[in-house]
Amino acid sequence: MLESPDKYTLDSEPVLEEVSPEAGTSTRKDHAFSAHSSTEPHSVTKAELNDIVQDLNLPRTKAWLLGSWLQQWNLLEKGVRASFYRKRQLNTAKYFLMDGDLVYCNDICGLMEELKFQG
Repeated sequence: MLESPDKYTLDSEPVLEEVSPEAGTSTRKDHAFSAHSSTEPHSVTKAELNDIVQDLNLPRTKAWLLGSWLQQWNLLEKGVRASFYRKRQLNTAKYFLMDGDLVYCNDICGLMEELKFQG
């Protein structure tokens, strides 16, 4: 009858197992993987903030709120700003024309009616 060997070996680096004294559980450590751990907070870049907003499918107002909080907590990278652009002018833009550098109202009566309904 065949006996099983007392010791098994692998050709790769060994995986160490440590016992956590606090929890009494074992944690595996793989030397091929090193997790980045730091006590420093991660500063979010503009691209990362845009990715977060897209991934979470946040509407514009909530995206602004998230950016504002991150900015308040100094978690945004230097130069990244949380901004929210309103589009109030869209309702009245149709009453104005641009000719080179000159912008002028081409329908004053229509603009006055529009403003009456908004106010």
